[in-house]
Amino acid sequence: MYTFGQYVADEKKEAEARGEARGEARGKKEVLLAFIKKVWGDAEAERMVPFLNAAELDDLPDISDLVDDQTAGRPPRLGANGRAEPRS
Repeated sequence: MYTFGQYVADEKKEAEARGEARGEARGKKEVLLAFIKKVWGDAEAERMVPFLNAAELDDLPDISDLVDDQTAGRPPRLGANGRAEPRS
């Protein structure tokens, strides 16, 4: 039988997992933003903030993707399609 105590324990585990994922995404976004600021400057970093905030962890570029953008002389892009919608 599935008890209320088991339910509470399961919910706690799921909440912790969600919190870890949010923390990982926040950390990656901060690193990406710092890299963008260093390479493209403050204005581009500020322009990217809403896009980074709207992106899911899987949609965030890797540093190697940003280096490719820099090498190609283009602005930083997000995700597979190079775009993300800013959070309203």
